[in-house]
Amino acid sequence: MPKLPMVPKSALDTIFSPSLFQELFPSLRTLNIEVLSGRPPLNPIQLLKPIRLPQLVSLSFIIPLCYLFSHSGFQSVPACAPSLQALTIYAPCDSSLPEWWTPVPLVIDFRGFPYLRSLDLSFNLEVLPSSVGELIHLPYLRDLTITLPDDFNIDMHPSTQPVLPSLQRLDIMVGSLNQCSSLLSAIASSELGSIEIYHRSPATQSDIYALFREIERIHERFPDFHTLAVKCPYPIITDPSFDLSRSILAPLFVCHRLRVLKFSSFGTLDIDDAFISQITRAWPDIEVLHLRGFQRNKAHVTLGGIRELLRGCPLLLLLLMQIDARIIPEQEPEMESLSLERFDISGSRIEDESAVERYLRILAPRMDLLTREV
Repeated sequence: MPKLPMVPKSALDTIFSPSLFQELFPSLRTLNIEVLSGRPPLNPIQLLKPIRLPQLVSLSFIIPLCYLFSHSGFQSVPACAPSLQALTIYAPCDSSLPEWWTPVPLVIDFRGFPYLRSLDLSFNLEVLPSSVGELIHLPYLRDLTITLPDDFNIDMHPSTQPVLPSLQRLDIMVGSLNQCSSLLSAIASSELGSIEIYHRSPATQSDIYALFREIERIHERFPDFHTLAVKCPYPIITDPSFDLSRSILAPLFVCHRLRVLKFSSFGTLDIDDAFISQITRAWPDIEVLHLRGFQRNKAHVTLGGIRELLRGCPLLLLLLMQIDARIIPEQEPEMESLSLERFDISGSRIEDESAVERYLRILAPRMDLLTREV
């Protein structure tokens, strides 16, 4: 692919001057400033400040690294685009910098975005609590990707307006799982079908159970709830207080149209073949299933349980689960799934790897089997 020629900064300054820009693009509806990122790096906030785009409905840009830590915040995006419906802001992350892990504060007056339907902010951009307090009352917001500041408390922002009444998809990073549960308890939407949570601190059994009860409540309002992912970056914890019983997942069994479930435990995740039977009855349409804990050689799901899972969940595409495959069933297996594309059993209890692989490939001949961590 040929490389695009570099546009001089002087030319861009001229193009983005208020009078000329509005004369050249009087009816502009989509603006992607990502294509202008390069050398010398441009500050998109500065480019946007002097212009007004009354018909713009979609805006996306990258904040270059050199500008990330030189300002306390970025403001005035709303002033230029009062009709905006979709906003995407990305900030690159360079792990070689000492500040790479520090969230960059982002100041936005969301009252200037009354028609916003989609907001996608990279994980290292942190909207200030006051801005989040405005954001959660946007009436049309459907798709939200955001990092909540640690000091944001939904109870500190009372209002007669409903909280996120139109939300359909939430992708959120939080300091603690309880912070997310509190937000979910306040959301008024009856169309919320997808929730992905990235929490930075470990969660106890009670924290996780509280979250799953909120998911149960959300499902009562929207029976088509279909996606839940709960992830955390912290390493494995050997403290038994983080071990989870199989009953912890019970509130999710009401979500009969669940298609994606990704959940990892810091401790032992106590699931066995009996639990697999419950999965096949509760989630027959599941397509992606990641259930994993630090099993400490305590995995209880057998190859027979996997056979039952594939038989009862014919749409399953991706599966991640630690199993006890030390015993190969005597009964010759039959093909159960042509849908399964990938099965990750790394960390499982295996004695004869070739025999296990043969058994599983008969069950699902099209799958890619992963037996070791990569």
